[in-house]
Amino acid sequence: MTKKRSAHTQVELIAIVMIVAAVTLAAIAIPRMSRNSAAARTRTCRTNVGMMNTQIEVYYSENSSWPAALTDITNDPNYFPKGAPTCPTDGNYSIDGTTHRVSCDAHGH
Repeated sequence: MTKKRSAHTQVELIAIVMIVAAVTLAAIAIPRMSRNSAAARTRTCRTNVGMMNTQIEVYYSENSSWPAALTDITNDPNYFPKGAPTCPTDGNYSIDGTTHRVSCDAHGH
């Protein structure tokens, strides 16, 4: 006569615990990664704005005048050898004609 077992084996229990742990870890990690990548894109945009503002100052010191448009420096390989920086959050950079500072319409900085 064989005895029927109704209990789970240790292997089955370990597998269930591992699945629950993986799901819990994913529930914690995925939102953090999303927040971190969004913050990184915002920091990159701020860095781009700072870099363009610095190049505007260099332009002024070399030409004794402010650039008429942002493309005056972003299209010049002397200022941006790798081309114009782009906003990683799909914003657009523009230059204020009064302050001669660059801002991004996506973040307001």
